[in-house]
Amino acid sequence: MISLSAHYKVIEEDGARWRLFWWYKANTTWPALVSDVLQDKYGDCDASAPYCFGRLPEALMENQAEMLGIDSADNAYRWKFNSNNRVSHAVWEAFHDHKDAQVKNVDVWNPKVIRGTAPKAAQDSFHYRMEHGVRSLQIDDDNCDCLTSLSMGHGMCLEGFSTQYGPENVYGVDLLYDTYCNTPKPSNGLFLYFRDDDDCMNVTCPANKVCVDGIYSYVCVDA
Repeated sequence: MISLSAHYKVIEEDGARWRLFWWYKANTTWPALVSDVLQDKYGDCDASAPYCFGRLPEALMENQAEMLGIDSADNAYRWKFNSNNRVSHAVWEAFHDHKDAQVKNVDVWNPKVIRGTAPKAAQDSFHYRMEHGVRSLQIDDDNCDCLTSLSMGHGMCLEGFSTQYGPENVYGVDLLYDTYCNTPKPSNGLFLYFRDDDDCMNVTCPANKVCVDGIYSYVCVDA
């Protein structure tokens, strides 16, 4: 049986092939039963749903993995994971291993800017934790809402939330390029992809079979 993930959108961007794993369509009402921006195991979401709070596939290997973000303003950022970078590793553990994390002012992990504007500050901090009833996450310069490059769920500032930057109990995503101190909003949209090289590219399946791409793998199934 082919998994739901086989129907996840695949795109070509910046010379690489990418498969969708997390999405939140702009102007979607935040679902009342969602309490974690990474609550879904990869492949558990229906591709036609307006949101998916998915994690990275378990089969991905950290130092070979990359992530692409594209928001509703068409900003596009590309991150390459590095187990020796403490911010990158904390982000990996959240997205891949579903682990809470908080690191502040350690290693800079700036994205490559494909389209749009680069973050205004060095991205050397990350946290993934509960805030206002939703496990939320943020990559930025100081564990507070300003100048983020990825912000999902509820706004966060240090160990809590500051209403100086936005109202409480508003959930969604921020745009990748944060002009100053914007917090997540349901009016924004965000799509996250992982690099997924085409494992079927050089495969010839037997007659009446077709190749289905996997993660570092493939399978020939009945046509």
